[in-house]
Amino acid sequence: MKILITTESPDSYLLHLGEVDVSCRAEDLKDLMLELMRVIPPSEPPDTESRCQKFNQLVLQMDDVRLQALLHRADHDDVVILSKLAERDELLMERLNKNMTEKSRRLFEEDVAYKYHQDIPESELNAALSRMRQILALLEAEALSGT
Repeated sequence: MKILITTESPDSYLLHLGEVDVSCRAEDLKDLMLELMRVIPPSEPPDTESRCQKFNQLVLQMDDVRLQALLHRADHDDVVILSKLAERDELLMERLNKNMTEKSRRLFEEDVAYKYHQDIPESELNAALSRMRQILALLEAEALSGT
């Protein structure tokens, strides 16, 4: 089935679902996106290392505004995990540092040293990556709806 969304007016969209067209508001599309995210689990590569690499690449490709929105909305512990991942990737570390204040940077560095002087437990890492992906999807939905 071919799925397409077109803009009818600033807050009105036409959702084409195969042969069916549904008129909806931006808020409806946002609700649809959130419901889809709730029902359909994200498809991720099976191993943790490739999930980390894929997420790192996603962060490296996003613009500063989107990265700052992620850092602002993500749970503190999830950003700590992202900071720990950045220790293995110089470019990722540069991107994070560029988009944090000096005070935030120091705080996350201290928390990484305190909490993750060893490796991150795989269950915590996978949960943090999933939560941050959900935030990115929500930010995308909000961008689509103009909110």
